[in-house]
Amino acid sequence: MNLKLILLIPFFALFQRIKLLEYDVTFIPAKQNEFRMIPVGGDRFLKIQLYNAKGKMSLECYSSVDSSVLEKGNYIESLDLLKAYSMGIDATSSEKQIEVVKYFQPLRHGKWEFFKNGKLEYYITYNKGIKIDSIFVSNSTSK
Repeated sequence: MNLKLILLIPFFALFQRIKLLEYDVTFIPAKQNEFRMIPVGGDRFLKIQLYNAKGKMSLECYSSVDSSVLEKGNYIESLDLLKAYSMGIDATSSEKQIEVVKYFQPLRHGKWEFFKNGKLEYYITYNKGIKIDSIFVSNSTSK
């Protein structure tokens, strides 16, 4: 008897979302190892270098007004696939329905830099999403 193993991947599994809690942004990666720019709230935009489908990435947040950097750092991949309810309207029946949305939520990791008026203002160090240290940088000017 000749048996073949066929691996079926559900259609929805190909479109796992990545959710960035700090920016209230959710997106579906087109591919692994991609570069992407995402507008955030009208006054900021994100430059993301995504390394894998679970959310490992480097991120820089910029002002949309003057393109100055506001913050930058790295995310490690999500520890697990998370789920949440989402309400939507069925396009064919116009009825409200609840859907289970699956997503990855990466965690801030390492040193994050925060800027004000183009100058480094403070650092925050994270370990797998947990804030472990913060350092304010003095911007003293000599006259």
